[in-house]
Amino acid sequence: MNDCFLTLLRAMRSHCFALSLCAALLATTEMADAATPMRVLFVGNSLTNRNDLPEAFRKYLSATRPSLRVDTKMIAPDGATLADHHARGAAEKTIRGEHWDYVVFQEGYDMVPGYSLNGVNVRTAPTRFLEEQAWFSDLARANGAKPVIFEGWGDDQKFPYIDYASVEAARSGHALLAPIGRVWRDVQAQGVDLVSTDNIHPNVTGTWLMAATIAETLFPESAKNIQSAPPAGVTRRNASNIRTAAVREVYRLKTDGMVLPPAPEYATSIPDLQSDGEIGENVVGRWCAQDGGIRLSFGTELDIRRDGQLQVSMKDFSTSALLEPKVTDLRVDERSAAFKVAAGSVHYDVQFAPHKDALQVLTGYDTNKTHRIFRSVAYTRECGQYFDRLHDLYATLSTNEQKVGLAEALKLHYAQLHDLVDEATFTRNRQGFPVSEWDPIMVGMYYSDSGAPARALDYYKAAVDMTPNSVDANFYYGKGLAALWRRADARAAYTRALTLNSGKSQEMASMIEAELAGL
Repeated sequence: MNDCFLTLLRAMRSHCFALSLCAALLATTEMADAATPMRVLFVGNSLTNRNDLPEAFRKYLSATRPSLRVDTKMIAPDGATLADHHARGAAEKTIRGEHWDYVVFQEGYDMVPGYSLNGVNVRTAPTRFLEEQAWFSDLARANGAKPVIFEGWGDDQKFPYIDYASVEAARSGHALLAPIGRVWRDVQAQGVDLVSTDNIHPNVTGTWLMAATIAETLFPESAKNIQSAPPAGVTRRNASNIRTAAVREVYRLKTDGMVLPPAPEYATSIPDLQSDGEIGENVVGRWCAQDGGIRLSFGTELDIRRDGQLQVSMKDFSTSALLEPKVTDLRVDERSAAFKVAAGSVHYDVQFAPHKDALQVLTGYDTNKTHRIFRSVAYTRECGQYFDRLHDLYATLSTNEQKVGLAEALKLHYAQLHDLVDEATFTRNRQGFPVSEWDPIMVGMYYSDSGAPARALDYYKAAVDMTPNSVDANFYYGKGLAALWRRADARAAYTRALTLNSGKSQEMASMIEAELAGL
């Protein structure tokens, strides 16, 4: 062989060895990738924990991408907003302390803040949500994870606000957008039921839609034909329609880009109190309103007196008790007055002013950190027979409690309230909520906050007597007992609540365990 041929042969051998080495390294890398699962963290609230969204997400991936391995974790206590997660620290600690490929952020009420006035919703800018989401998106990226915005759903009036806030958060936070709300509208338009009986949380099909949309957002290029049946409660037809809609909306986002939709109209102020006169003797006296702007109430009385300065007292005919909450922080100016009061378990801001021979009253309370409910009501001096009958009914409740105990007395009282008003009025006075163990529980909370723990315990005990298998009733009964230092009895009540809660709410289990640990 000549030198030229030997040189060429050596080069070919070296090249083949390099190719073999590269192929081996690539195969090893692919094996490692297959062996190393993608890790996805879900941060949210009950919209995430109902029906276990992470588990549905894994099942969807198993059905559509069987070779893809995924580990998930969920931090989703009921009612939590991103601001709550920020304050509590568990989500931050988990993002910093563990490796995640993706973090899915599901916001609560802060995505669509605002207020309602006499049942009409008014939206305000989602400033808090955008600030908190930006903070969490930066945190995720700084720790090697891609942030994912969970777009919620809503009706024709609400969804434009959700869509705008979600896209803005994704754009500003350099995050992926899981267009759940858009897919939800597509599938719902086909007549598919996606919401549970409470009309708030997703049913099993709704959760499957959420899982499908998130999966198609995170892994759009690796789908296979569905290899297994959808979970119980989800029909094959619905599963197919959901997947089609999810793929379509994710593809549309990819091709059209993250285009910010038109900004919806946001309010910039809270409602004004109507006034047509100065505060003086014209507001002194007894004023009544059957719907006085207080929740779960069958009537409210205000007694306004002037003894050197204005004094105000209130009677609230709550469903389960006649309450006389303490009026605090009374402030009077030239044309209106305002005070604070806790009626039931709700803390109200109340304003009043003279208006057209009546007393115009504006009540407001928070349902969460970013939504307030206002009621504007005209109180009159003509209290009439209705309020006379109310006083008689609540006096009878007190008498019957002495005879048959509070639980039985309350059952008779509820029946008498039904007789006093028609069904439509009864439902309106209770804002559509049925009478339940929560009625005596909330009165118990009122007495507890008012410094009357023994009376609070009476109502907690009545809740247990009326609904012995209620987790909430037994939990609050335990709290009432603990407040009176009856630790053994409190431990028994908490233990029963924990047993009744078995297999249900992890958030409630944690609350009960914390109370037990504190005894």
